[in-house]
Amino acid sequence: MTRFDVFLDPRAVDNLLMIMQADLFQHLQTRFCLPLLPDHAKLRPLAKLNPAFVIRDRRYLLHPQHALGVPLNALRGKPLANLSADHDRIVAAFDFLHQGF
Repeated sequence: MTRFDVFLDPRAVDNLLMIMQADLFQHLQTRFCLPLLPDHAKLRPLAKLNPAFVIRDRRYLLHPQHALGVPLNALRGKPLANLSADHDRIVAAFDFLHQGF
């Protein structure tokens, strides 16, 4: 499991979790994750805070405002995707949440 790997969220059928934790902390039994939620018309995302990603032909929005620690054993199977190519957008969203710019 590496940073930006995406897994099914064991708490909800349609949601995904992306590992945000640095690979330096692989020895820990938890992973700091950011949820990826299906894009719904009811949601009103902020473009910079909630960037969109297409994973397995479905559009998801990153929701760093709902970050959580996840037990390692809850992230099962192989990653569905790895979003490391979108590093800049992901880090910008996370920084925007913390710093407001």
